[in-house]
Amino acid sequence: MCSEIFPGCVSASADLRVSNAFTGDSGRSWVGGCYGNDYWIDLAKLGIFLVIALFVGLVLRKPIIRMNEAFTEQLEETKII
Repeated sequence: MCSEIFPGCVSASADLRVSNAFTGDSGRSWVGGCYGNDYWIDLAKLGIFLVIALFVGLVLRKPIIRMNEAFTEQLEETKII
């Protein structure tokens, strides 16, 4: 469905289903016309996804890195890897 509307570079990113679903829906509303506020609702959903992604990327980045390093240290102590 996405490949019928968008060029190959956008269709190739179909593995990112969470954000691509909202992007594709808003793109179809933009290209083929929309019913009611579908376009703005899809953009709002995409905006919520972006806010969550920014929160994870900016606020939770350091704790996740520390947790990953601690896990790696524990894994190295087991002498498995």
